[in-house]
Amino acid sequence: MENPNDVVSLPAMPVLQVKELPSFILPDDPLIMKKVLSDLFRRLDNIIWVLGNSFDALEIDVVALMASINAPIIPIGPLVSPFMLGKEETVAGNVDIWSVEDYCIEFLDKKPISSVVYISFGSINVLTQDQMDNVATALKNSNRPFLWVIKPPEKISGMKSGELPTGFLEETKDRGLVVKWCPQERVLMHSSVACFVTHCGWNSTLETVVGGVPVVAFPKWSDQPIDAKLLVDVLKMGVKMRIYGDDDGVFSDRVVERCIAEVADIGLKAAEMKKRAVALKEAAKKAVADGGSSDINIDRFISEIEAVSC
Repeated sequence: MENPNDVVSLPAMPVLQVKELPSFILPDDPLIMKKVLSDLFRRLDNIIWVLGNSFDALEIDVVALMASINAPIIPIGPLVSPFMLGKEETVAGNVDIWSVEDYCIEFLDKKPISSVVYISFGSINVLTQDQMDNVATALKNSNRPFLWVIKPPEKISGMKSGELPTGFLEETKDRGLVVKWCPQERVLMHSSVACFVTHCGWNSTLETVVGGVPVVAFPKWSDQPIDAKLLVDVLKMGVKMRIYGDDDGVFSDRVVERCIAEVADIGLKAAEMKKRAVALKEAAKKAVADGGSSDINIDRFISEIEAVSC
């Protein structure tokens, strides 16, 4: 693999280090992913429309570039639960992978505004034992309320997950809650949540933007590194955990605690991140409202389909 610290310049994008590119385009990623992408790109010449789960204000430079070269990409997002956009649910049930633990909302209801650290690394990522220990130590030392989603080991195929340190639950039971899963959209919309410690998958990225919640980013693979770059360096609504050692993905408990404090503390920098996050939340709502950019794009897409069909 190339030096991960080498830089890459792409149109309408910030300068990226190689390690910030999507992992599936790097040389050491499985060949099957390269074949999938190669097949996809070959078919793009015959595609009229590509609907993108994003919105103009979120990726304004990229959207402008795509329009200037007549690329068939149409932002129609954010595609999140209607609940997050202030609309009534139109589909019965929910789309969570495992059963939702609603009592975590009751836990949040009892906490002060902007006080709770929410931690979730998605449905696939797992933490090593060192990572698990360091996150736990940071939460214990921070003395902050927290809600931590940890997937049950039996749900993780072929990957060994770290376990909570002995005594952690007992030591933090008065201010923390650990669950197997939770209704993330409802959590991110809750007023007690101060920040989101996240892997930066695209779904979680959109949900934290729509929720107006600042982030502590810990990307690992796939699109997560470049999503973290967008949130932290472009949108400026969070910070990124810096690893140490031989690029093994290990971060110290002090790094975790410092990142959480930087985003969640009362101070100018944290206030600016929150202000930016709230502004993007409003922009997301406007995009899908009547006359918003995504609403217009969907109407245009439908009109073009009708024209082609006639």
